[in-house]
Amino acid sequence: MADTAHHRPRVLVTGASIAGPALAWGLTREGFDVTLLERSAEQRQAGQNIDVRGLGRDVLRRMGIEDAVMANLTGEDGTRFVDEDGRVVATFPAPPGRTGRRRRWRSCAAGSRGSSSTSCGTTSSSTTATS
Repeated sequence: MADTAHHRPRVLVTGASIAGPALAWGLTREGFDVTLLERSAEQRQAGQNIDVRGLGRDVLRRMGIEDAVMANLTGEDGTRFVDEDGRVVATFPAPPGRTGRRRRWRSCAAGSRGSSSTSCGTTSSSTTATS
């Protein structure tokens, strides 16, 4: 008979965006054997920025990664809407003085090839925070 007293429950988490790795981290801390899967073979170069305030900062602090995240803020240049071919169809600059460091634009169409999303608004960053 197999020894199940020391067997760690196995969990499969799909999606390596924001929630997947956070869930995998929490489950691992609770003693689960976690496998994290992402369908994309490469890191995507586009995405939506997130606002890290309030409870988000509390979670980062509890995970022990708040300082690393805050040191790597990307800021926001504005929003661009692109068509399925990645051509910009509308641009809205960010208001001055309301975002972090300026970075290059990223087109969501470039990162969405092969997915069901063909047009979206995107900003220049994946993380934005306000103290």
